[in-house]
Order: sequence, then structure tokens, then C-alpha cells
Amino acid sequence: MGLDINPDTGVIAGTPITTTGSPFTFTVRVTDSQSPHLIATKDLSIVINPALTITTLTLPAGTVGTAYSQTVSAANGAGTYHWSISAGSLPAGLTINASTGVIAGTPLLPPAPRLLLPSGSRIARADSGPCHPGILHRN
Repeated sequence: MGLDINPDTGVIAGTPITTTGSPFTFTVRVTDSQSPHLIATKDLSIVINPALTITTLTLPAGTVGTAYSQTVSAANGAGTYHWSISAGSLPAGLTINASTGVIAGTPLLPPAPRLLLPSGSRIARADSGPCHPGILHRN
């Protein structure tokens, strides 16, 4: 099962490697160091639950400006689940419901990329002459 008992401390520790056979039933025995030795035994059991897993494999694509709603699912947990984004971010306009796992909203256009130029830079357009950063030229 992947767990062992430390004979000096009685600590049961390790990493369970299977749920097959759970609950695991065993008898522990303790012996003291006096003479004559006193001995006690106790039948115990440990339930090993399967690991919590997210069962949603992929999410369908969304479309900018169109409502989106998909549920992320999990299995093998106990009680209620709490959902959150642990890395990266959802597209602008979408949120995840922490209680239900529903990712919903209306995807928005990403912000337009900005062109950053060093101070004093000049850009020349072939049809209108020089253009300076921060100044909008209209023809």
C-alpha cells in the first residue's frame, strides 16, 4: 500500500500507491521495554481514497463577442469543490465560478498591441512624410 510504521515512534507514514483493497485492515502491536514485557495489540484500518482529478480534457474554442459557457469537472473528491485559476489567465471577458466550475462570459477583443519606440525616434510613411511618436497624422 506504500505506508510503513516506524517501530520506534509508531508513526505510520509514506505515500499510498493504490486504492485497491481499501480499506486496509491490520493489527498493530506495541511492546514496552520493562521486564517482563507488556504487550498490547489493536486492530485498525485505513481508507485510502483515490486522488482528486480534473476530468475535463479540453474546452471548446470561443468566439469574440459570443456568449461562452463550459463546465470544468472533477472526480474522486469529497464534499464541495473550490475552483480557481492557478496559472495563466482566462481570456478577457471570461470568469470561472469558484463553486460550480463554470467558465462563462463573452470573450472580448484583446487590447491592441502598442508600439514602443525610444524617445526621439522617427517613423516615415512612404506616402506622407515623417510621423512622430505620440502624434496622430491624418491625411
